[in-house]
Amino acid sequence: MMDELPPSYEEASEFPVCSAVPFENKGFEENEVAVCPAAPSENRFVVNEVAVCTAGPLENKGFVENEVAVCPAAPFENIGFEENEGFIKPPTAPPFEFQVHQRMPVVDLESLTADDLREACHEFVSESCCYGSKFVRQTELPEIINMCTYHYQLETFGEKRESIQRTEPFRGQPIDGPENGPPPEPWDVLVPIPEMFQNSQRKVEIPHTAHVRECGRCVGNCRVRCESCRGRGGRRCISCSGSGRGTSGSCTSCSGSGRRRCWTCSGTGQVKCGTCNGKGRLKHYRLLIVTW
Repeated sequence: MMDELPPSYEEASEFPVCSAVPFENKGFEENEVAVCPAAPSENRFVVNEVAVCTAGPLENKGFVENEVAVCPAAPFENIGFEENEGFIKPPTAPPFEFQVHQRMPVVDLESLTADDLREACHEFVSESCCYGSKFVRQTELPEIINMCTYHYQLETFGEKRESIQRTEPFRGQPIDGPENGPPPEPWDVLVPIPEMFQNSQRKVEIPHTAHVRECGRCVGNCRVRCESCRGRGGRRCISCSGSGRGTSGSCTSCSGSGRRRCWTCSGTGQVKCGTCNGKGRLKHYRLLIVTW
C-alpha cells in the first residue's frame, strides 16, 4: 500500500504529475524521463516505478497530458575528450590467420656425468665473488636425469600513429591544401613498414592539410626588434661608461660618442625573424608521426 499523498499532490491515473519549477541545464538527454531534484528526499514517492516530485506546477512547457515529461537540457559540450589529443586510435585489426608451425625435432645430446656437472658448477661459482664452492665439492649426485628444454623469446611488433600541428618557413614550395580534396584519416595514409621487430619512427605530412599564413611574430615584415640593444642600434660604451672621454682625451672605443654600435643587428635595431627565417610567411600543416 502506498502512503497517503500530501495535499499538494493531484491524483494521476497513469503517470504522476511533476510539480517542479522549470528544469534548467540539468544535463538530461533528449527523450529521457525527467527526474526533479527540487523536492527533499522524504517527499518523493514511487508510482508505477516513475518518480513523483512535490514542487510547484510546470508552466508553459508544452507538455501533453499523460505524457512523460522531457527536459529541454542544454547541449553537451566538450564531453569525452581524452588527455592525449593528438593520439588516434587504430582501426579494428583484420582477422588473424594462425599458422601452425611444425615442432623442431629434439636433438639427442650426450648424457652428462657427475664430473661434467661439478665442472659446470665450479665455472658458474667462479664468475661471482660472493658464491662459495664448498657446496659444489661436498654435494653428492646419486642420480642424474638428462632432458631437453626449449628457451624462447616473445616479441611484439606494434604501430602507433599521432598527428600534430606544425609550421615551417614558406619558401615557395608546393602547397597541398584542402582545395585538392579532403584530408585522409591518419590511419588511411600509406606509410612503408620498416624492418619487422626494429624500433623505428617516421614523420609524414598528411595530404591536403597545408596552407600559408602571415608570420604572427614579425607580421610579414621579415624582421623583428633586436633584443641585444632593444632596438636602439647601439649600447653604452663599456670603456668610458658612456661619458665619451678616456684617460687622455676622447674615448677611442666609441670615438667620443659614448655609445658603441650593436654587433648583433649592425646598428639597425632589427634582426631577421627566427620564426619565419626572414620569409614573412609560414606554412601550416598536420604532421603524422608513426612509431613502431
